[in-house]
Amino acid sequence: RTSLQSPAADGTIEEVATASARRHRPIAVLPLGTANNISRALRQGQSSLEDLVAGWADAECQPFDMGVARGPWGTLHFLESVGAGLLADGIADMKNDRIDSIRQARSAEDRMAAARGRFHQLLGRVAATPFRVSLDGRDHSGEYQLLEALNVGEVGPNLRLAPGARPSDGLLDLVLVNEHHRRDLAEHLSVSRVETSTPVLPVFQGGHITISCLARNVHLDDEVWMGGRS
Repeated sequence: RTSLQSPAADGTIEEVATASARRHRPIAVLPLGTANNISRALRQGQSSLEDLVAGWADAECQPFDMGVARGPWGTLHFLESVGAGLLADGIADMKNDRIDSIRQARSAEDRMAAARGRFHQLLGRVAATPFRVSLDGRDHSGEYQLLEALNVGEVGPNLRLAPGARPSDGLLDLVLVNEHHRRDLAEHLSVSRVETSTPVLPVFQGGHITISCLARNVHLDDEVWMGGRS
């Protein structure tokens, strides 16, 4: 667990938070990235940068859980989510995209819309992957297009997968999307502004999740581990 002062892009926050947690030091967050999912989880979205900085002197620290993911990659920490399927495949595709049309978008809002469009296209052709899943000893195995273990409610291009998630409750929100919920997720991806849409997806809460799969990609926050059984 680390502490974040109300009031970096998300990737920068994750690096700083991991280093700061070892020293038990608080950090201050500024929403300078594109998605700003961590800042949104801290409910900073309506504040200007000037107001956030001005509030540092008397700001109260907010606890923020840090997840631990163990797998073929070793032991790594995450702040947002770990998952496989649609989101992991989409992140991998975008990192390998030589044209990189998303980065060429003129505004953050346009980049987010372009990213959601890419995920929407991918969802139309992504196949379900068999997963063996255990959440605090309860079996949730099945075939899913998306599996995400979330510490925050929104991931990727502000996809609101677990609106009830709280980053300081000591729990992860496990989101499982199978063929029955593909349409709900597709509708969420197709809206112009995600703030107007909250998909109804299966969400289960717990403290310890074990996952075994043959997914092509697994993501830990915005980093992707590629290949093999995980």
